Amino acid sequence: MNLYTKDGALLYESSNETLQTTLENAIEEGVILDQINLKNKDLRNINFDTVIMRHACLVNADLTGANMSEAIFDHTDFSQTQLYNTCIAYSSLKACTFINSQFGATDFSESQIDGSTFAGSSLFSIVFRAVKSMQNVHFLYEKIAYSMQNVPIHITNSAHDINVLDDHILIEHDMFSYEELELSQHASENKSDLVVFYNDLIKLSKNRSFIEY
Repeated sequence: MNLYTKDGALLYESSNETLQTTLENAIEEGVILDQINLKNKDLRNINFDTVIMRHACLVNADLTGANMSEAIFDHTDFSQTQLYNTCIAYSSLKACTFINSQFGATDFSESQIDGSTFAGSSLFSIVFRAVKSMQNVHFLYEKIAYSMQNVPIHITNSAHDINVLDDHILIEHDMFSYEELELSQHASENKSDLVVFYNDLIKLSKNRSFIEY
């Protein structure tokens, strides 16, 4: 089975019958897999350890249980990719796209995700506190990019989910800036528990650099 780039150019030639064996052999041989097209591929439990795979297409691939540690995936598209129980520790994921990717027990420990874009509620299951760097990261919501250069705060209660970004708070399906919530609180004559909660949450978010996660 051969490997091809997104443009259809031959990247690696092999007599192996399975995609997984072909990929793992190529990695063992030190082949750089830049621009590879792995869209819609079943890559469950594959070993991508130390691979160099920049500008790749992994759209809608199933990477459940994959080992993707100590690898370079800069500028790769992971949109709609399944990343359950996937280890992407100590890797470079700069300027990657994670639109509606599916996360669950996904390990980004010590990885660099600078310049990457995320979308979809599944992202809030990631433990970002172990990420090495996340400068210029954005969360895309209803076609608007919101800054997410700090570890997002996720709160679940019986009423709704709350996700706190750098300067916005997503309450269930509504996005508010800190300023909008602060103004609504000042305008409210009824200082309910909910108003006090949001006020405290904004204060916490603005000072999260002093929080030990």
